[in-house]
Parts: sequence; structure tokens; C-alpha cells
Amino acid sequence: MMTWTSAGHPPAMLHRRDTNEVIPIGTDADCGLPLGIYSDAEYTSYTVQLPPESRVVIYSDGLPDALPPSKDGSECFGMAGIMGTMRANTDAPLEQALDQLFIVSNAFTRGVGRHDDTSVVLVERDGPDSKPGEAGMNGSATSP
Repeated sequence: MMTWTSAGHPPAMLHRRDTNEVIPIGTDADCGLPLGIYSDAEYTSYTVQLPPESRVVIYSDGLPDALPPSKDGSECFGMAGIMGTMRANTDAPLEQALDQLFIVSNAFTRGVGRHDDTSVVLVERDGPDSKPGEAGMNGSATSP
């Protein structure tokens, strides 16, 4: 089980590796104000059950907002880019899947790079065959 709240970042994504389904955990309406905007801001916590062998990707808006060089800037990496990258790396080790989010989004920008700060945390729940005391969560984070 995972409990989370948003302080201005986009909804996290749940990657069910058994079905290769990637779904948002919450909606844009669930995203609270960034920390520090108002001293009395209230935030709602949400709880989600994490299936065995699932992954959760938590990211700042720099990842989906990655843009290729274009005249109008209407095309961005988006949720579709995140979902597609996660699906394509369902069997990859955790750190490799994380690296691929940066590699694929950078390729999407045709090497120009992301124009906003980009932070990503990728967490994995172990499978049902884990030995007692070994089951749990593994994680990897980066912000190049």
C-alpha cells in the first residue's frame, strides 16, 4: 500500500507489470498547490494498493512537458510518452527503466533536452515469491 499527496506535481503512474498496464494514480484535480505558496494550504492524502511486481513513477512536470524543436510547441512528451516508455521497459531492471525515461524523453526532444527541471522517482514493489523479510519496495531516483 502507498499513501501519497501532491504538492503541485502531476499524478503518479502505476505500472502493473503483470498486464503491462500503466494508469495515472489520481487526476490533475488531485494535485495540490506547490509547497510554500500559502502557509495554511491543506493537502489531501490518497492511498492506493500496489499489486505485486508493480512500479510507481513519480515525476515533476519537466518530464511530460519535454518539447521537440518545433514552430508551435504544441507537441510534448506527455503522459503518452511516460506510459509508452514504462510499457517498453516492463522487464528491464528498475534503474534501467528509470534511465530510459530520460533517454527516450531526450530523444523525443531531438537532443535539445528538457526545458524545465526534471525529477523522477521510480519505486518497485517486489513480487509474491519474495522470501519473508525480503518483500518490500525498491526505489531509484535521479534528477540530471
